[in-house]
Amino acid sequence: MKEFYNEYDRMIRLACPCYDYCLNLMVENIPSEVSSVLDLGSGTGNLISSILRSRARIKIYGIELQKNLVAIAKAKIRKGNVVFLQRDILNFDWPKADCVCSSLVIHHLTHNDKERVFRKIHEGSKSFLYFDRLKGKSAVEETVNQEYLFSYMRKNGLSERVIEEGKSDMRRNDKPLKVKELNCLLASIGFDFSVLYLEKGFGVYLCTRNE
Repeated sequence: MKEFYNEYDRMIRLACPCYDYCLNLMVENIPSEVSSVLDLGSGTGNLISSILRSRARIKIYGIELQKNLVAIAKAKIRKGNVVFLQRDILNFDWPKADCVCSSLVIHHLTHNDKERVFRKIHEGSKSFLYFDRLKGKSAVEETVNQEYLFSYMRKNGLSERVIEEGKSDMRRNDKPLKVKELNCLLASIGFDFSVLYLEKGFGVYLCTRNE
């Protein structure tokens, strides 16, 4: 997947049907009282750029493990009150923020690590906006969702080689939860949540502390 990450901003839009829509949906649902945001797995800074377009004065922290993606984000985002940190979200004492956001990252984690991250968010922040890949409720639904995804890639001109690399990467690295599993996990931790988007294996959730 080296080619994919070398041209991430272009490739993600050719590979993820709902990418820009879901990022914008997250931004629209950041509570108005929020003055600071923490973006877990900030990548090349696309979500941060979207936030700054509507909330230019908000304080933002971006945490990203991959050095090359941090460099791209820093080059792209030169204005605003933004701090980028090259760190592993599992082994780092995050900065405090009113709202935590995460897009297309947490589905790579094991179930135990997902729970650790969700609990840490619940303990430290008032709200959590979550965009990620979700597993179909059955093997048939999962196959349909994946075929839709690969058809979208072909429609956008991605080569069969790139698509096959994507399939291999998903088999090795993706550990998405089913919707029911995610709902149960969030509720067990103490989140109230609403589903803002759920379509073809992708979802956006708005979570708040159940106090």
